Amino acid sequence: MRLFRTLVEKEVSKWRNILTLFVLNHLAVMSCLSSRHGADGSYLVFHGGSGSTKDEIREAVVNGVVKMNVDTDTQWAYLTGIRDFIQKKKDYLQSQVGNPEGADKPNKKQYDPRVWVREGEKTLSARVKEACEDLGNSNRN
Repeated sequence: MRLFRTLVEKEVSKWRNILTLFVLNHLAVMSCLSSRHGADGSYLVFHGGSGSTKDEIREAVVNGVVKMNVDTDTQWAYLTGIRDFIQKKKDYLQSQVGNPEGADKPNKKQYDPRVWVREGEKTLSARVKEACEDLGNSNRN
């Protein structure tokens, strides 16, 4: 369990760094807009964005939101990948040897943490990509 917690903490830290870069990018844009259009330079943060619809997110961005907290969504996404893998492979995760393919068949390739942690990484990555798209920050240089 400690290994799992350490791996999750590393992934969360990595994605927080990515989201921080996202925020810094938006702050630069807002600063530029403020100087051009005389805006007051305040930066709005969308707290509690988890579970918001795409339309609500779009409306928030149009109204000046420059950061949206997605920690809850990314945690759920990470768990979803691992949970789905475990449910799909449950017959291979009961013992080290023996599965539906045969009593002497090994299961190491199923219970190796690198395999199921990668599934969590995939769903986490997809959720972060979705958040960037929702917030209008994908495919930008």
